[in-house]
Amino acid sequence: MLFINNEEKRKIREERLASSKLAHYKNKKLLKILGFVFLIIGIILALFTFINIGLSFNSASMPNFFMMFLIVPVLF
Repeated sequence: MLFINNEEKRKIREERLASSKLAHYKNKKLLKILGFVFLIIGIILALFTFINIGLSFNSASMPNFFMMFLIVPVLF
């Protein structure tokens, strides 16, 4: 088994290519799902922040600083 002929080399290359394509599509699917989840979280955080700022203007009080910093992850 010291020498491998061209047919065996081709089969090994095809198997490696197939497994790398499968890994690529799995990673792509995972990143699409994570992107959508982070998008929803960002929208929720932005809404909380804008509602907090709007309510503070109506009551003439300072907005909660924790709520104001929720907008920071949304900007990035």
